[in-house]
Amino acid sequence: MEPAPKTGVRRFLSALRRFQRGITEPIRIGRHRALTSSRIAAYLAGTKSPRLILGSGVHRTAGWLASDIAPTDGSAIYLDARRRLPFADDAFDYVFAEHMLEHISYSSGAALVREIFRVLRPGGIFRVATPDLGAVARLIAEPNDASAQQFIDVSSKLFGVDGAKRASFAVNRFFYWWGHRFIYDQQTLEHVLRDAGFAQIDRRFPGQSPHEALRKLEIHGDGVGEIMNNYETMVLEATKPSRNGPP
Repeated sequence: MEPAPKTGVRRFLSALRRFQRGITEPIRIGRHRALTSSRIAAYLAGTKSPRLILGSGVHRTAGWLASDIAPTDGSAIYLDARRRLPFADDAFDYVFAEHMLEHISYSSGAALVREIFRVLRPGGIFRVATPDLGAVARLIAEPNDASAQQFIDVSSKLFGVDGAKRASFAVNRFFYWWGHRFIYDQQTLEHVLRDAGFAQIDRRFPGQSPHEALRKLEIHGDGVGEIMNNYETMVLEATKPSRNGPP
């Protein structure tokens, strides 16, 4: 009998477990490390608009260089986002990270944002999607809010361990499941971005952007569903100032 195909939720959880193992366990990455430099050079030489995905997991988008601490196949380069990024200054037009920043500590996250600023070209954009602490807080503070209750119901159905449809369970999953290290609210994330040098910061809805290259990039909703994704996910686009000043 053939095994049942993985559901979107199972694929999502499998990817998260791989990411967590990449941080907490030794990884056999020698082959990926050996190929990283040559593959970076080949990618940059073959594009006029370099674009980088950090913590790509299974995410593959044409024209983008996928990178991950635990690459699942040969189409992504090995990259530890807690270390200096292996790119020259002003290398990329766009950098994208989806539900990745919360998996490293606050200090490592701030250092990574400074590195992203360094490798972006003037006028380049960093798009970051991450859980929103403000949305998490509303699960407790506004228990009668229809969207919060809908999120709790869906979260309990997908991930509940005892069937309890309570906000406390959903909130604890944010902090203690999936290897999360630090959950940002918008004010804190904007502070980290501005401290790194970004001048213009705009909040976006998942999948939407005035920049064509940054539209429909998020895939988190494929695993948890659009109801959960749209409620919990904060998306910010931060622009590196041009040589002549802020854009």
